[in-house]
Amino acid sequence: MRDFRIIRFYILLSLIVVVIPQNSNSWFAEITENPQLATNPFFSTHQWLAIEAIKLFPDAQVQWITNNYLSFWHGIEAALNKEASIQHGLDNIDYGDINSYVLYLDTLGSSVTNDSLALRAAEEYNKLVLELKETNANYSLASFYAGALSHYILQAGVWGAIWDETLWGSLSQENWTNFELAIERGNAISSLPQIEINFRFLNFTNIKNNYFDLTPVIVGAEDAYNATINLAKNIHPIAQGLGDNFNDSVLHADQWTSSYHDDVETCLEHSIEAVYSSIKAAITEANLQYISLPEPSFNYYETNGQLEISEFEVTFSDNSSTYILSEENTTKAEFYYLYFNQSSLIISMSDENNQFVYNNVSEKWFYPKSLTKGLAFNTTHSLIYCFQTTKSSYIWSNLTAETFHLSFFNMSFPDFHYEYVQETFSVNITDATPTLENNPGYEIVNDTNVNLAEWILYYGARDSQYPNYIFGVPVIDTQGNPVQGQLKFDNQTKTWSATNVDIGWVYTSEFIDCIVVVKFNLSNLPIGTERVTPYSIYYYNYARHVGGLLFKTRNHILTSSKPLYHYFEKSNTLGASGITAVQDYQNIQLNYHQIYEKEVYSNDQRQAKWQLFYFDGAETVYTGDLEWDNNTNTWFIGEFDVSPLSGHEYYFRCRFRTMNSEPSTVFWGPVSDIVQIKMGFYPNNYYIMLIIIPVAAFFIYSYVKKNRQ
Repeated sequence: MRDFRIIRFYILLSLIVVVIPQNSNSWFAEITENPQLATNPFFSTHQWLAIEAIKLFPDAQVQWITNNYLSFWHGIEAALNKEASIQHGLDNIDYGDINSYVLYLDTLGSSVTNDSLALRAAEEYNKLVLELKETNANYSLASFYAGALSHYILQAGVWGAIWDETLWGSLSQENWTNFELAIERGNAISSLPQIEINFRFLNFTNIKNNYFDLTPVIVGAEDAYNATINLAKNIHPIAQGLGDNFNDSVLHADQWTSSYHDDVETCLEHSIEAVYSSIKAAITEANLQYISLPEPSFNYYETNGQLEISEFEVTFSDNSSTYILSEENTTKAEFYYLYFNQSSLIISMSDENNQFVYNNVSEKWFYPKSLTKGLAFNTTHSLIYCFQTTKSSYIWSNLTAETFHLSFFNMSFPDFHYEYVQETFSVNITDATPTLENNPGYEIVNDTNVNLAEWILYYGARDSQYPNYIFGVPVIDTQGNPVQGQLKFDNQTKTWSATNVDIGWVYTSEFIDCIVVVKFNLSNLPIGTERVTPYSIYYYNYARHVGGLLFKTRNHILTSSKPLYHYFEKSNTLGASGITAVQDYQNIQLNYHQIYEKEVYSNDQRQAKWQLFYFDGAETVYTGDLEWDNNTNTWFIGEFDVSPLSGHEYYFRCRFRTMNSEPSTVFWGPVSDIVQIKMGFYPNNYYIMLIIIPVAAFFIYSYVKKNRQ
């Protein structure tokens, strides 16, 4: 993929070589398109050289950059790609302008004839100094400015950028492009690594160019203007030779002649030193404080999960001196845990931190032997310090050399009890109080050290093959809600409980019961549960206790009113109205919304039915769904023709069913008053008579005729 981009760049450049201005010649740089720009911009020679400059600093002095490497990288790219500045809320009009500036020297390379590039670098330098001087400096923005000034300075460090065509002849753009790419092909990575924790743990071993083993030296501090000019002056003596002696048939820089390779290496090293010099000058001018931390260490006690960090001294420095860091001028003094996987790789860092304590007598920091936040279940731990002053960026220590593995601590619930109260559809959970089995020194588990204390209702049943084993799944009630809640701590009784918990929407079918499960976790000790079943072993990163009482919830009792029939003899039609129904749970009226509109969980089995019965209780074929009257807020039975039922007595009954009523307990409601269906003419009688009358007439005629004979 990288080679493809290089080839694509070469083809494009060869097509437009005649219109590229001389001042575009610099170390190779590449524009990153969105959305990649936001997370991992391209890595090219400019980025490599700027990173090498940062490596020259003591770690503590530039952690304001290393904590914000992505911002630094954006700044480097912004000189070429104005879109990179938008990531930091800046006006993109101010960037993407690198090709607008030049740096020309006289024939001897001693005097400047055009310093626009140096002036542009100075602009970013001044922004950087001003930001670093702020009381609450934005170190991400400062890192961006440091990256931007690095690009402008580096522009002056390559022979093509200061090529004097008047003295040395025309510059071959083809040779220049091949020169850039011969170096670029040695870069070990193609883009900035994406960071999952923070840049403190970034592996810099691959951020390099495999064709060069550079040895830049520590130089004095110089502002960006002078650093840019002096860089051009330093490479001027070898610039013409690098252009004249370039062999365009050699595609990789490590295959250049040793003398040519050495001269290029000199240019690269001067470029790195110039960036270092300028950033060093900005730090000095801003009088930036930086903290020095010792190698971290700790003592971990497996028996009770406590940790201790012995006293250590922290110092900070500025332009004047080095001082002991006291509590008075400290804004951050804490440590975090790092978690490792089975391959000994860092996978994450604790969200919670632990605060150091300052000893005013010894003027040192420590952590007393005690429990800590952030310990993880069944995990290998290391830790890292983090400090900050009112005038410094926060700074991280190295990781501790030692690690410790923590499985988990067990909890038991010896007095756990609960009961189901049918009359109120509620559960009372009493004395769900845990004790630590293997940590006798731990104080009572109260609401100050618990970050999880909840109960969950499960559907459960005993395994037919293993009766002592209860299996189950969390309950979802008929309204689609999980049934769970928080346990509360009683300071008087020192117990955890949850009383009068309404579970009225929970329905249990014939073969399923309910059980209560409690879950606990502590804020400063990893708790776990190993649950052995006949089928497998489960591990939970919290205390989990399954109750032994299986119970069924009570079904809702539904009652309906007596249907008020209305019979119209003239039309021989029958109907009913004024029908209401209510469930005993919460005394809820079973209206149209409850039966049809309200969303429910699982298969919808709700119904509102009517049926017509013979006087003796036998069912007729006349049945259907009740209809709703919005005006009276009652159910009714629409009128229907009852001519076929002439001459008999009948009555109506209705029944309702909800998601919380058992089908076997859903009975027909009260009977309506008896209605007598009158005998009347209806179409079916007409067709019957068409058959009966002719037949009867035939028999009568035959009988009369026979008697006459």
